[in-house]
Amino acid sequence: DLVGDDGAGQPPPADNGDVAGAGATNGFGGTWDMRNAGGTRFMLTLEVKGTRVSGTFFTPGRPKNSGTLAGRITGESKLDYTFEQPNLGVRGKGRMTASEDGIGGPFSVANSSKRYSWSGVRTGEGGQSQDDEGDAAGQPLPADEGVAAGNDNAGQAPSGNNDAGAGGGLATAKEATDVYPTNDGNSSSACTMDVNDTGAFVKKKQGEPDWVFLKNITGQCGGKRGWVWNGGSLSMD
Repeated sequence: DLVGDDGAGQPPPADNGDVAGAGATNGFGGTWDMRNAGGTRFMLTLEVKGTRVSGTFFTPGRPKNSGTLAGRITGESKLDYTFEQPNLGVRGKGRMTASEDGIGGPFSVANSSKRYSWSGVRTGEGGQSQDDEGDAAGQPLPADEGVAAGNDNAGQAPSGNNDAGAGGGLATAKEATDVYPTNDGNSSSACTMDVNDTGAFVKKKQGEPDWVFLKNITGQCGGKRGWVWNGGSLSMD
């Protein structure tokens, strides 16, 4: 759910505190780098029209966590909203508060008495992104149906992803991590790198360097190439 898929299908416990906020009363618009209590990262994009707010969110490297959000600004720097994560079969509601440079607050999940929270800061203009430490340690990636990806004859990364960075070096998996055909967080995994599998480093994504493109990946990937979200799951030599 909004707290991310922890493998058992259960959200981690709520943390303490709301946040550091957003700005003016209607300062919710834009893209936000959010974290929940378990440390799972969400990129949240909100559009404001009058008092109505709509948005989408996703976890880089975990397509099943993607979802939508809709709500209304109900008071001074407060947003009441509902959300849905269709791939996980989760719905819920919450309230976010905005202040000088961030947003956040509690939310609840349907058919659960527990309370959770998330918070974050604006990316780009209006605030700096949080340090990206990746998802909570030890959280397994959800199982995705595989797709054939990343094995183009020219040996180049899939197009249209705004990549950058110099190649060279070897990446070794420190934990199981999925390999994707694109670096937008919306594609299904092509294969999974197991512990000690390796891949030759090719490049990083411009503006989001935790996305790395690897080729000749060993193990079950069988020499494939693709994008990996390196939130601490790879050691780079």
